[in-house]
Amino acid sequence: MGSFDISVLVQEDTGFSAVQQAIAETLGPDLIAVHLIDIYADKSLGKNRRSLAFRVVYASSRGEPRTVWEEVGGHVERKLDAVVREGAPNSA
Repeated sequence: MGSFDISVLVQEDTGFSAVQQAIAETLGPDLIAVHLIDIYADKSLGKNRRSLAFRVVYASSRGEPRTVWEEVGGHVERKLDAVVREGAPNSA
């Protein structure tokens, strides 16, 4: 199994399930689990914005965490008009 954490800046009204769904669409049957691990809201993020952090566990045959993180992050950004927070994925 491979895993990483990913933090996504979204509109306040974007539900965590929408992000989970976008992650699932990207990884398909390689997705083992995705868990919401943190919600952060502060005016420094921008008006009506919040950060949602997830731990993603996937089949290691999919690739290295950094590569999979970039693939997932790109899809989430396009689908939800979100911003993946900068930084390398934290292996879990």
